[in-house]
Amino acid sequence: MATYIIFGSHLTRLIYSILGIYPFLKDTLKSIGPMVLVFLILPFVMDPTLSDRYFVVRMLLLAIGLIGSFYFIKNIKYPKGLNLLDILILLFISWQWLSTFWAINFSEALTNNIRFTLGGSVYFFWRYHSGSSRFKLEQLTGIMHIVGLVYAIVAWIGIIHIGIEYGLSNKDLYRLQFPAGHKSLIAEFALLILPFLFIDSQFKKLKWLSTPLLLGSIILLQSRAAFLGLLAMLFVGLFLLIKERRNQIKGYHILVVLMVLIGTIFTFKNQPIGERLNIGNYLNSQTARERILTWDKTLDLIKDNPLMGVGSGNWKIHFPSTGLDKQWVLENRDIIFTRVHNDYLEIATETGISGLIVWMLILIVGLYYASSLQDRNLKQLIYFFLAGYLFISFFDFPKERIEINLLFWTVLGFCSVHTTRPILKISIPWFVFL
Repeated sequence: MATYIIFGSHLTRLIYSILGIYPFLKDTLKSIGPMVLVFLILPFVMDPTLSDRYFVVRMLLLAIGLIGSFYFIKNIKYPKGLNLLDILILLFISWQWLSTFWAINFSEALTNNIRFTLGGSVYFFWRYHSGSSRFKLEQLTGIMHIVGLVYAIVAWIGIIHIGIEYGLSNKDLYRLQFPAGHKSLIAEFALLILPFLFIDSQFKKLKWLSTPLLLGSIILLQSRAAFLGLLAMLFVGLFLLIKERRNQIKGYHILVVLMVLIGTIFTFKNQPIGERLNIGNYLNSQTARERILTWDKTLDLIKDNPLMGVGSGNWKIHFPSTGLDKQWVLENRDIIFTRVHNDYLEIATETGISGLIVWMLILIVGLYYASSLQDRNLKQLIYFFLAGYLFISFFDFPKERIEINLLFWTVLGFCSVHTTRPILKISIPWFVFL
């Protein structure tokens, strides 16, 4: 496993050196610490010796990066206490760990809890580090401009290879396994990078290349969840545009609108892709029927365990007990679903309605804090990102993937950057997170 991390590190460094950005990375490393390398390397690291080639090795890399980066938090002004969002996140993570006691499968619960604990640590890293005078948002967005371009190029290399060898039908594109293991996950990560490109950085010119490539990959990969997330971002952009009036329009905004219009025309002129991404056709699709039936059976699990749930990470253990009737995929192909394809229902099933309420409060309070931010660019980043993430969460499982988790908890951390009203006057020393 360590071999693949080292290989990924050297390969990524070579690519970034060719782009002429090594001095920037060196300066940013001094400011943010090893988390810089985590952002750059994590989306491209894998271990083919494991059944899930992406999850464990990326979780390990994030843990190592966090430990190293917390060490860099020195001589800064710690938050005066815990705000409401801090408390809700700690409460949610604690409830996840507590639910382990009534979980049937301990290993699934442990894995799920570690995932959320790492996410919470990412949140508190930015809560603490953003108070440092050394930190500049442009440094992080500069990193994301680089990652966005490299990710788009890697995705397109895979798409072109699949297209030449097999074709670009939806079925053929399921052969695409890198850099996220599944075409929908690739499209979703590409979508969630886009909001970071709205903020200027030293490498802002890269977005004129990366944005068309990312948008094109989202459309070609035919992920309905990513497509709906893109529409959600566009609606948010339209709302902000109307609110702030037309004098706030920038050339980059026009580029995005034109690319989406061109992509939409291409999409719906291409019959196979158009039929798949047409929202009106979705309810009649096989995947929609499977999801609806799965959600219906999941609601039965919630009714049976409304308060405490079935235990963290244990939805997949209890789901077969709902029966296989009407699930032709399960009956005829001898497979079992491991995800609800709806994060909200999965959280409600595993931690009860109480867990879902806390999770929804985290999202609501995060948006509320973001609305009070003075930095217009940062506020837009949060709005766009959460709009896409919330829609994806309704049709897929972004909370399960480490690379998406890294982005989500980072954005959530920025929601609390300037909050000055702590509820509990308690500061958590950084070494606690080690």
